[in-house]
Amino acid sequence: MNKLLQLLLVLFMSPVMFSQVGIATTNPSNASMLEINSTADGGLTYKGFMPPRVRNNADRDAINPSILDVGLLVFVRATGILNIWNGISWEDLGNPIAIVSPPWVNEFHYENDGVDVNEGFEIAGQAGIDLSDY
Repeated sequence: MNKLLQLLLVLFMSPVMFSQVGIATTNPSNASMLEINSTADGGLTYKGFMPPRVRNNADRDAINPSILDVGLLVFVRATGILNIWNGISWEDLGNPIAIVSPPWVNEFHYENDGVDVNEGFEIAGQAGIDLSDY
C-alpha cells in the first residue's frame, strides 16, 4: 500500500515539476519561466502589471540585491519612478509618474455669538487637478 501511495505521488508531482508558469495565459512560451498576458478572455478586457512597490529609496535600498539580481524591478512611491537593479546600483527608469491625490471636502461653520449663521463647503485638490465636475 505504501509503495502504491508513493507511485501515485510521483505521478501527480511530475507534471508540476516540469511545467511553465503563465498568468492569464493558457499557452505560455517555452522560452519563458513566467509569462504574463494582459488579457485572459481573448482581448475583451485588459489588465495591467503591478510591480512590487516600496515607500521610498531607503526601503528600496533595504532590499540589498547582489550582482546576480540584475533586472530586479521596483516602483518607488515617493519619487513615482520605476527602478531597476543593474548589478551595482539602482537606476531610475524614465520620468516621474504623477501621483494624484483625490480631491477632498472641508466643511465650514461660521458662528456669531455661538450661533451658526452660515455653513459652507470647500472642495480642494492637488495643483493641476480639474475640479470643474465637482
